[in-house]
Amino acid sequence: MTLRNFGRQESRVLATLLLDDTPIASQTFDLASDRQEDWNVSIAPVEGGARAIEVRLEHDALVADDTRAAILEVGEGLQVVVAGEAAARQETPGVFDALWRYLALGEWAPLRPISSPVNLLDQETLAEADLLLLADPGRIPLRSAESIHRFVQAGGGLMLALGPRTGQEQLLEMFQVFGLDGLAVGSVVQSEDRPARLDIVDPQMPALRFFTDDRWRPLLTEVPHLRYRPLLVDTGLNEGLHVGLRFLQEDASVDSGAALVDWEEGRGKVAVLASAPNLAWNRMEEVPGGTLPLLYDLLFALAPAPGYASQYAVGAPLQLRFEHPPTQTELRDPDGVLLAGLSELESLDDGSTRLALLNAVPRPGIWRLKTTLLLPDGEELPRDQPLAVVVPTEESDLRAADPTNLQEMFPSGVRFGAAGDGVSLTEEEESDARDLTQTLLMLVLGCLVAETLFALLLDRRRNL
Repeated sequence: MTLRNFGRQESRVLATLLLDDTPIASQTFDLASDRQEDWNVSIAPVEGGARAIEVRLEHDALVADDTRAAILEVGEGLQVVVAGEAAARQETPGVFDALWRYLALGEWAPLRPISSPVNLLDQETLAEADLLLLADPGRIPLRSAESIHRFVQAGGGLMLALGPRTGQEQLLEMFQVFGLDGLAVGSVVQSEDRPARLDIVDPQMPALRFFTDDRWRPLLTEVPHLRYRPLLVDTGLNEGLHVGLRFLQEDASVDSGAALVDWEEGRGKVAVLASAPNLAWNRMEEVPGGTLPLLYDLLFALAPAPGYASQYAVGAPLQLRFEHPPTQTELRDPDGVLLAGLSELESLDDGSTRLALLNAVPRPGIWRLKTTLLLPDGEELPRDQPLAVVVPTEESDLRAADPTNLQEMFPSGVRFGAAGDGVSLTEEEESDARDLTQTLLMLVLGCLVAETLFALLLDRRRNL
């Protein structure tokens, strides 16, 4: 959390951190004028689900301005299906073996991997999966490719890690199912004498933000790649293709093709990684401090997202999309007041349902939504979802306003100048049509005064 003092005097505030309305930490801050201070608190929730986080300041009477809220999604582990073929005992470990070691980190790991042969991938195998990782799978049969496409279209995440067994020929049927005309897998490049290295094309890509720090970037960009399969990208044929990494020769002057490409497919996301860890091809397994965050951040970025945001700005519409029809819906404001009769349902083309609650959410804080989802088999799934409503960033930034914007709020005869400048008066331009409103008001006032004096005179004459 970042606390800012936009005032001209030192300010003392008491900050309290709450988890699901329960205070878990508090601290007093003495903030100097125009200064800010960070407050870091480590928390370890033991229950999964959406957890409400609030920070409250005991500072002044502006309660709404001294409260900030957020939603912490605590997962119980994403189910990952890893499809590929492990190396035999006498063979050098390949892509599948390396990825499995990185993912199978125990019971409390954030990813829960299970293995499956590529030719057994069908809707039943992928029904409970969040992510599908194709670890140098080789040829993908048409039936499996169609099941994978349906899985991604429904919101699943897909990562394809290339290796010696998987080239353009093995992926031909899968690329046809996905309609990929602008992406191709190149032949294996041998560069033992002048190893290639990775270059970050888009630092804002979620899987690469860790490496924007100069201290950690070499863990990714200085790893030698002796052999690799470059990705050939033509965005003119597929506009949605996005390049995150590319291969560079040792002198960093020759672009040897893309190393990471991702795109959106239906409600899901897909990424193709041409720099997967492979002991025979690169030295990535020797640098787990760079390979591990790359793989995990990439998989988390591909993970299915709910059909709604967990944070809304004041004044924004409150709408949520669910895979199954909601019923028995209740919405409570931050004070716990029940808002009834506000929800509207709309069936979407993809089979989901949009739940419209408010056209404009009126106040910040933690709002709570309770509903029941009707599953196709007739069962009911209760949902209790907290939603954070925050003050818009532009309204909560109390730094000095732009004088050019303030000028529009004052009459044309008022002008702003720098401190110490001489004052100059600007006369308003004469308009063709005179405004007689003030003259009329003065005439009415004169009539009222004259009437009052005349009445006093008559009363005095009656009393004589």
